[in-house]
Amino acid sequence: MIPTIYCPIGPAVHPASRLVDDQVTGWVSRSGLCSEPGQLDRLAGTKAGMLTGQILPNAPQDRLAVVTRFFAWLFVFDDAHYDEVDTLPDAARLAAVAGRLVRVLEAPDGAAVAGTPFERSLHDIKEQLALIASPTQIDRWATALRAYLFSLVWKAANRRTGIVPSLDDYTCMRIHGGAVMTTVVLLDIADGYQVPDKEFSTTALRALMEMTSLLVSWDNDLLSRQKEQRTADRQNLVDVLAAERGHSITEALDAALRVRDQVLIRFLDLRDRVMPTASKETRRFLHSMAQWIRANLDWSTQTERYHLNPSMASAMITALPTTPRGRPPIPSIAWWWADDT
Repeated sequence: MIPTIYCPIGPAVHPASRLVDDQVTGWVSRSGLCSEPGQLDRLAGTKAGMLTGQILPNAPQDRLAVVTRFFAWLFVFDDAHYDEVDTLPDAARLAAVAGRLVRVLEAPDGAAVAGTPFERSLHDIKEQLALIASPTQIDRWATALRAYLFSLVWKAANRRTGIVPSLDDYTCMRIHGGAVMTTVVLLDIADGYQVPDKEFSTTALRALMEMTSLLVSWDNDLLSRQKEQRTADRQNLVDVLAAERGHSITEALDAALRVRDQVLIRFLDLRDRVMPTASKETRRFLHSMAQWIRANLDWSTQTERYHLNPSMASAMITALPTTPRGRPPIPSIAWWWADDT
């Protein structure tokens, strides 16, 4: 069953989404990332260009294509090393893979250490980003990618040992574990501007970025849980709540929707507080983060990745909150509700 999800943010679409999808699928085909039968068709059905186009409806097409390459890289990487593996992922092996990828980012000439298709294609993405982004923006992206790879190793270790993390631990790591933060820091690059350092480093903007990442990841938990049950991977907001509170799955789903809605309400309140005094660049960034939250919901019913019924899309989203304002009992994100945030 698809839950009804609160989101008052309107939908959007980029006119060149399909063309970008075709371009990126061709790039993936040439890269060697999809070496197994059916992998390329699976990626094409994922519709990465549709997702990025819904997030960034006004981005220049060439920039959108570069960013979509990275989205596609993430989808294929997650499938190959975690989501679609035949055996339980090995944290030690995954850490070695992550270390090589980080070295591609660190080395002045990443091509010198890029041996596998994932390493070579990440180097290619880095080179393409360097043509349209500042060194500061590249550093922001590399930092976020390191955090994602670290969190993926943590997830793999939990999955192999059967650990269901606490709600607080899961929330702390989920901010990075869905790789959403690695894409949030690409939003200004894709649209052709840069969030000023003095605003990027503020507590309020950092909180809004983390909320965006967590909301997209939690919504993914809600919408992809049925597909992921075949792997017995219980690192999902619903399963974490069920384990920690002794809830039934129905009760845990209701609890998950409540804490998720409380974070979205806080995101909208804080965004509206920051917006009037923000620079024009940061205002564009705030708009794109909100669009990411909505785009994820629309795309989830259209992609073949989650096997959801597209006809349910209009019934799934409501503009009316069903949860009152409040702070979920999660210590690692409590600072988002501080008066001075």
